[in-house]
Amino acid sequence: MSKAAMEMPVASCFSQRNNGVESFLAELENFDRIASERFAAVP
Repeated sequence: MSKAAMEMPVASCFSQRNNGVESFLAELENFDRIASERFAAVP
């Protein structure tokens, strides 16, 4: 993948002890924002 210059996201782990639900939702909102910016030109 590095030779093909592909970008792959790294997995994240969310645990209940470390405020997991709120962290997960924040990451999900951030992903949605990034994806909409990156793929805005795709119909």
